[in-house]
Amino acid sequence: LGARTGGLRDEIYAEAFGIDHIYNELLIKLNLDPEITTDTKAYVSMIDISPQEDGVLHEIRGVDEARKLPHVRYANVMLEPGPSVSVSVEGSRVLVLGMISAPTREEAEVARDEAIRLIQPVIKPIDVVGGAQLN
Repeated sequence: LGARTGGLRDEIYAEAFGIDHIYNELLIKLNLDPEITTDTKAYVSMIDISPQEDGVLHEIRGVDEARKLPHVRYANVMLEPGPSVSVSVEGSRVLVLGMISAPTREEAEVARDEAIRLIQPVIKPIDVVGGAQLN
């Protein structure tokens, strides 16, 4: 159906094509044909906002505004402010995970770009004196 979508494939296939991936897994295990369509219901894009610098996550701005955008299905905060974070490398911590779903590719791209622009993690440097964190 497309490129590997990792752990979110169930959600993406359901949103984009109306395919129930979990149900199809069961059909296959029962030696039955899966129910697959290539009819596009929506153009889907996932966003993940990760740390762009090392420090302490102070706040994440713009999530509520992003959630109000047309075509933003969700924008979930995956890490609440407080812990130290590091620059993201593949497989590292995601701060905000979101799904964009729109009737056209162009609308999906505009919504994705606007959501990414709005969601801004505020990361403050870690100052360590005698083992204590000062922020």
